[in-house]
Amino acid sequence: MVLAATNRPSELDEPILRRLPQAFEIGVSDQREKTEILKVVLKGERVEDNIDFGHIASLCEGYTSSDLFDLCKKAAYFPIRALLDEEKKGKRSSMDKELWMFDSNIDCSDAFNTSKWTRSVAHEIRFVAVIMTSDTNTCVREHNANSYTTIKQIYNARHAYRSSIRGSNTEMQQLMMLFDRDKYIHRHRMKDENVVRDLFWSHPDAVKLTNSYNLVFLIGSTYKTNRYKLSLLDIIGVTPIGTTFSAAFAYLEGEHLNNVVWALQRFWGLFVKVDALPGVIVTDRYLSLMNAVKTIFPNATNLWC
Repeated sequence: MVLAATNRPSELDEPILRRLPQAFEIGVSDQREKTEILKVVLKGERVEDNIDFGHIASLCEGYTSSDLFDLCKKAAYFPIRALLDEEKKGKRSSMDKELWMFDSNIDCSDAFNTSKWTRSVAHEIRFVAVIMTSDTNTCVREHNANSYTTIKQIYNARHAYRSSIRGSNTEMQQLMMLFDRDKYIHRHRMKDENVVRDLFWSHPDAVKLTNSYNLVFLIGSTYKTNRYKLSLLDIIGVTPIGTTFSAAFAYLEGEHLNNVVWALQRFWGLFVKVDALPGVIVTDRYLSLMNAVKTIFPNATNLWC
């Protein structure tokens, strides 16, 4: 038996509906149920003691459980945004809940032990941060007399945290270590013994999707380069229902035919069956990429976008 659920029934195509003949609708939760959902989502989190879950639920007409979860997650951003806005104006923060940046003398891992919302926010905006209530300010000031942060402190804390994680590894060595740890499929070639020329990688789940949905792929290259002057080649797969997934990425030394051919050869190596290669590859009018597609996937139809 196959049981499927979606909150976007209008986007299902006919082949899917034919394979799932029985369908029924589950209505959106009412205010009382939304109140209970909010309590479950925020259980164990730091919230105001007098928070009115019922009032919040009354403002969320039409929201699903997933929407309520995202709402709580987005709410964690507001103290950070408000503080940064005040810092840009040169004002001292007057917020009851303030953002504190740890300096390099404090264990940055403490910031990630506060709550799952804080960890989520800190990872997504890519610096080490913790949202603290006013009753913890005394403890904070024992480490630093200033109880507010600046943009410079943010960048310094972010750099200190990344450096502490990386240890003695170079940035490229750290990246390779993370690829190995998370079992990515990755290949690279060297310009010399110390410099990486080209780098290709794909997630194991992306490899499975690539072999399952191998008909249409979109391949493009960015004109901008990263700090190491490497351009990004992005390979996107398309499913039968029109959704997309990231199949693979490559950092290339240049947009020359040799670099692109090398990357597409690595992409070709992801396919399990030789008779199940891409049927259609969509690219822009990037001559080196078009020629590389003809070389590596001669039987694929190359369309321009």
